[in-house]
Amino acid sequence: MKAIILYCSRTGNTENLVHRICRTIPADTLKVEPREPYGSYISSVLRVRKERKNNIIPEALTPAPDLAGYDLVFVGFPIWFNDIPAFFGSFLLRCNLRKKTVIPFSTSTNSTILNSLTTLKRICPDSILKYPFAHITLKRSDTSGWLSLLKTSCGAG
Repeated sequence: MKAIILYCSRTGNTENLVHRICRTIPADTLKVEPREPYGSYISSVLRVRKERKNNIIPEALTPAPDLAGYDLVFVGFPIWFNDIPAFFGSFLLRCNLRKKTVIPFSTSTNSTILNSLTTLKRICPDSILKYPFAHITLKRSDTSGWLSLLKTSCGAG
């Protein structure tokens, strides 16, 4: 099975998890950037709050890739205000994820991936969502156990 990881990472936490996944399952990677960078933590929080309040969906700078040759599409993102970053969601809407196995993973200090899964089901209704994972720093998430499950389940082991 050929895999690609589509991800966004403002602080590097999600990107670090991407590297761990790639050591377990060979995968191409594509980092998705917002058209306008978010900057520092405080400016990011203020901007995202304003975007959510005013229903603003910012654009991604990264063009949608051709996913025709991929069976597995990992989507990785930090949790922002209890959900997927809006610019990343709008990017995923431009990707053809139809009939793809999508493996979502998130990073956060203390938030789960549950709201993001609802958003992802809306964004890619014709995809198969499997093995969602939230790396929650304060809960010491079992990243190694999740990676072992992926290695076994996705045919990399």
